Amino acid sequence: MRDVNKRKPHFAHKNNNGYRKCSYNEETEEHIEGIFILKKHLEWMYPQYKVRYKFNSYGKLYSDLYIEDENGNKMAIEYERQDLDFEYWKRKHEVLNKNNIKDFWLIKCPEEVDNQYLDDLSFFKRYIDYTEDMNLMMINIETERVLLSKGMEIKDVNGKIIEQKVFQKWYKLNDVKFQFDGSLLTEPDFKKLFNEKLESYQDGMLKNEIKMKNERISQFKELYDSILQSGINSGIPIKDHMREYYTDLFTRAKRGDKKAMETLMKDSKRVSRYGIIRELLYDFLGLNQ
Repeated sequence: MRDVNKRKPHFAHKNNNGYRKCSYNEETEEHIEGIFILKKHLEWMYPQYKVRYKFNSYGKLYSDLYIEDENGNKMAIEYERQDLDFEYWKRKHEVLNKNNIKDFWLIKCPEEVDNQYLDDLSFFKRYIDYTEDMNLMMINIETERVLLSKGMEIKDVNGKIIEQKVFQKWYKLNDVKFQFDGSLLTEPDFKKLFNEKLESYQDGMLKNEIKMKNERISQFKELYDSILQSGINSGIPIKDHMREYYTDLFTRAKRGDKKAMETLMKDSKRVSRYGIIRELLYDFLGLNQ
């Protein structure tokens, strides 16, 4: 009631100590429509089972949609807004999985979603760090299309991550099937497309890496020729700090640092530094000193 002089007694949405507003108050007609589109899709996939709406699947957790087969396998479908809180998702996801309920989460999205859009979606960054095999699913209710996204890591020959990308694929809702074992069937197969793209990126990256390595070897051979032409063979000892400096410089040059390579070329003719350059160079090229 609060101030009865200003307002009539009425029902109000409960605010849980400011932590999370009443979910029913947050639900717009569009949101409810999205849930019922997914409900209709589940009923089309599994006409023999009952699809429950706002079902108390465990304890105080309510699932937007819940379905169970004759063997007791359970599945929950959640449709969320773009501002989905990661900690809320994590807690609910872990409780559902602890109780053998496979959960699928779909986040509302516009028709156009690029990498910048996903970068601005803080949930996505934490989600791909937390999950490995799960794909982020987003849905556009107006077109009834689902966008699957998965983080992709491009690695070098030593297994070191050198680039990260996001692989995306749009599907018609009818081409996506939620399985009771927690897997997702898509036509065409998302996992296969993902692996093909990853392999393509990986091959391209390795070919480029081999090309760059050959270019560096060529440059080091030029450095070798430059040393031979100088005719200098210094016996001056190299101090530790100088050895560290040139070892670091040489390492950076091997990685393709042009500035480091230029410095080595310039210093190759300097008597006091010839010894250490020769030592590192011969070792890199596999030559006998």
